[in-house]
Amino acid sequence: MTEPGPIASKPWTTPRGWAFQGLVFLGSFLLFEIELIAGKMLLPQFGSSASVWTTSLVFFQVALLAGYLLANRLTGPGRSHRWAHFLVVGGAALALPVRLIAVSGPAVLAVGATLALAVGLPFVALSTTSIVSQRWLTASGLPGARDPYFLYGTSNAGALAALLLFPTLIEPRLELGTQLSLWYAGSGLYVLLHFFCIPPGVEAGRTPRPSSTGPGPSRAEMATWLLLSAAPNALLLAVTAAVTIDAPVPLLWMLPLTLYLLTLVIAFAPKPPSEATVALLSGAALLLALVGIVLIKQRVHFQLGFVLFHDMIGWVGFLLAHRRLVRARPTDTAHLGAYYLALSAGGVLGSVLVGLGVPAMGDSFALLYVEYVVAGLLGVAAFALQERARLREWCEDHPPQAVVFGLAGLAGLGLALAALKQGPANRIEASRTFYGLYSVTSEPPLLAFRHGNTIHGLEALDPAQKGEPLTYYHRGSPVGRWLARPSGGRRVGAVGLGVGSLAAYARPGDAWTFFELDAEVERVARAHFTFLASAAVPVAVVLGDARLSLQSIPDGAYDLLVLDAFSSDFVPIHLMTAEALALYVRKLAPGGVLLFHISSRSFDLAPVLARLAQQSGLHGAHLIGGDDPAEGRYLSHWLALAPTAEPIERAMRELGFQPLPSGPEVGSLSPWTDAHVNLFDALVLP
Repeated sequence: MTEPGPIASKPWTTPRGWAFQGLVFLGSFLLFEIELIAGKMLLPQFGSSASVWTTSLVFFQVALLAGYLLANRLTGPGRSHRWAHFLVVGGAALALPVRLIAVSGPAVLAVGATLALAVGLPFVALSTTSIVSQRWLTASGLPGARDPYFLYGTSNAGALAALLLFPTLIEPRLELGTQLSLWYAGSGLYVLLHFFCIPPGVEAGRTPRPSSTGPGPSRAEMATWLLLSAAPNALLLAVTAAVTIDAPVPLLWMLPLTLYLLTLVIAFAPKPPSEATVALLSGAALLLALVGIVLIKQRVHFQLGFVLFHDMIGWVGFLLAHRRLVRARPTDTAHLGAYYLALSAGGVLGSVLVGLGVPAMGDSFALLYVEYVVAGLLGVAAFALQERARLREWCEDHPPQAVVFGLAGLAGLGLALAALKQGPANRIEASRTFYGLYSVTSEPPLLAFRHGNTIHGLEALDPAQKGEPLTYYHRGSPVGRWLARPSGGRRVGAVGLGVGSLAAYARPGDAWTFFELDAEVERVARAHFTFLASAAVPVAVVLGDARLSLQSIPDGAYDLLVLDAFSSDFVPIHLMTAEALALYVRKLAPGGVLLFHISSRSFDLAPVLARLAQQSGLHGAHLIGGDDPAEGRYLSHWLALAPTAEPIERAMRELGFQPLPSGPEVGSLSPWTDAHVNLFDALVLP
């Protein structure tokens, strides 16, 4: 082990040194970019459920581990890896251009197989770059060759650049085809840079074996590396789950990932920060976390406070863990491959434990912060293993205190798990699936259903008032007034079930169908609320992503299609694109109407839909209303679109709907499509 310190001299003092850094930076940029592009391409085929995101994350981490294994094979002693590595890169090029071929089957397997066919070979090939480059650097004789780990910081800088540029410049301005064309061009430059990086020993066809000054890494060292990587990865998922609980959108999940990558760049810099600097950065972050707590407690900019608190906690954890990860690096570069394999395996371990393991724990672990418990346990285990000699010595010198601290730790863990299991006194039940955190609570005089922190349904506890729609669907709301108008037998489709409040408006002769992503939501709606059971007609519920389910519905099937799908406080993006809108219109009968629920604390979707209506030649109007002082009746925002003018004009005459936003500010917006979305068009700053 070694303390982090500056390398002997700057590695970028020669053209070849610049080429090394350029190769690693560009390779990581392309690696992260294709990951973001592939994730975007998945949405129309597989929907936007959390299980799709989690499966994608695990797939890319497993693919990264495969790339690291391959890199170790290519750079082993006595191997001619110059041509072997070019063979890998060239073989991956045969899989281009990138095209998504959706595979059918169970969701997890289908997503993994689809990603493997689309980007598996290019991703694995690019993921070999960091290790191969560091091996080449150790054989080059260039400055920094004896301590090549700074290239791992350069690699993460490339990933950070891709993460920041994609949502701010690339995604808002370039369509998917243009993005891929630029990616292909960057891949060509990536191949050319290799010729400037191969050291003389490799050009002769043989790789000099890095000199070893001692035995290979011990099991304890390997376990330390693995845990020091697993802990911040688990923490990353914990923070991401927290900050996106009310709006699972890229603009929020990229914040903790940005901090995670930034701490890697800082920790693996040629001149890592001193202990005093780390303490200063951590202290400043904790002060900002306290500011977040104040904002939360005062209910002033609640969402900003929530994000600030969790992101700053994540920053401190990432920085401290990655600082220790650098300190644990092997001084013998012959063990460089084992080090990075352990880091990659740790990333998979942390992601699997939090992303797949925690949701599978069931109702006993329904609350959000159990991810922090898992991340904390991994961190404590890593610290104990890294400082095992000191801890053993201290325990031998202070046995009574060691016993007390051990028992206190076990008691604290037990109390924390018991608190998570029990939850608040008014909670009737809580459940957790890959789609979110749900809870049913008794809040007299109401029964409440929440997704994260967002209320998705209320019903009166008083038997005399059961079945009366509340929240955004009460009888004075825009949707309530729309559905209360006299009409013949209606064929109504509703995307998003909640507790089934809209079923209260069903009349004899109607045909109602709800489309719901999560089977758990239907179970809760039927087990605890009466809207579905007391509806005037039988109500059908179709499970699965609404956009995929609607494709199998005959065209012209609905007189009214209500789009009320929310993931906490945000409408899934793939349900708001031009392609999705065209699908909805096809499902409308002549004279039919689309009714969008777009209430949100963070996003104004009216201009986005107004622009899509302009592009599609649809007529539209919207209304913000229904504010009722009675408890449980909320103000809401609804927007209607129709291929013909008559139903929209009628809504404006009878219900007070207003014309859609128009003017240059709407006309200048780029229509949202499956290939192009700019969330900044809709973002409402606090």
